[in-house]
Amino acid sequence: NNLGLDATCADFLRYDLGSSEFDLTCMWDTIEHLAHPDQYIAKLADHMKTGALIAITTGDFGSLNARVRRTKWRLMHPPSHAHYFSIASITTMLDRFGFDTVYARHCGYYRSLRSMVYGVFVQKHGDTRALDVLNRLGVGGLPLYLNFYDIMYVIARKR
Repeated sequence: NNLGLDATCADFLRYDLGSSEFDLTCMWDTIEHLAHPDQYIAKLADHMKTGALIAITTGDFGSLNARVRRTKWRLMHPPSHAHYFSIASITTMLDRFGFDTVYARHCGYYRSLRSMVYGVFVQKHGDTRALDVLNRLGVGGLPLYLNFYDIMYVIARKR
């Protein structure tokens, strides 16, 4: 491939990793979509040496935002999200498979003003007036940092 990476597209649980060992695995907004997240963590643990890191981002079902919004929480959308975790529950699962959590915090992200206005006004209400104003002013691409304290970033080290 163009990047010179050794990449494979396969069903991870069925794929034979042989004697592969990983120093780092990342699951960015992935674990909530898996039918059996514990099986993925178990397989990763079997192929990670002591000191290896796993980094995970996912929604925090235990956050104030999730508890207040309940079924209207922005990350509540089954069936695409098959599982919901809190910091406590994901830490417990990682511990069960030999990982010590070394970092668990809430993280934000950057979005353009245009994408925020589009999501709030156009998608939800079908109203394009605010988007038209942003386009006329030329400020739609302005990046803004958002943190609703309901997305967790967890890093754990293999024992």
